[in-house]
Amino acid sequence: MRGAAGGGHAPRSDPAVTDRPALADWAWRPVAWSRPLGGMQGPIAPGGQVLAPGCTLFHDDRADAVALHQRATPEGPTAFALELTLSAFAGSYLSFAIDLPRDAATTLTRSHVLRIDAVAQGADALFARLNLRHGPDTDALTDRLRPEGAGLRTELDLGFTPLAAGGVTAAWVDLSLSPTTELSVTLTDLVLTRRPRAEL
Repeated sequence: MRGAAGGGHAPRSDPAVTDRPALADWAWRPVAWSRPLGGMQGPIAPGGQVLAPGCTLFHDDRADAVALHQRATPEGPTAFALELTLSAFAGSYLSFAIDLPRDAATTLTRSHVLRIDAVAQGADALFARLNLRHGPDTDALTDRLRPEGAGLRTELDLGFTPLAAGGVTAAWVDLSLSPTTELSVTLTDLVLTRRPRAEL
């Protein structure tokens, strides 16, 4: 699931993402919010269930405790929203693992800031962990998404990571919720953007 190194060309952006920070050179909405999931819906098996290419939902409870459905949102900013329901959930974690596109991952450097914007209803807390594989090592930046306008946002500064000279070979975001016994969450949108960090 984790990609290999690529070239230094600029990554492809999603033209449908119009709300971008100044100087952003990349913007992307993951496929689970932009294309139909097909049959990858309903009860979610523990240990990791692939929802779409590069998007996997992980949890550690029984399958009938977690259900996910995708619905069309013609009135919203995205083509689709994800509805997540927990019923008598007794596990300890619930997380989406979202692979960054290869060309975006392999062109990340310490001079970048990665911004994550989400729109979620029903979630008490949402956390993002950016995982960066470089050489034999994997480093991570973690933060809670905080209210920003009508949604939630965090900005992860790669300048605080000890990236190896060979560059990033793979990157993925773990988007985690704080699970409770009963929970109903709608993830209406998720957008990742990249911009240069300010020089210190």
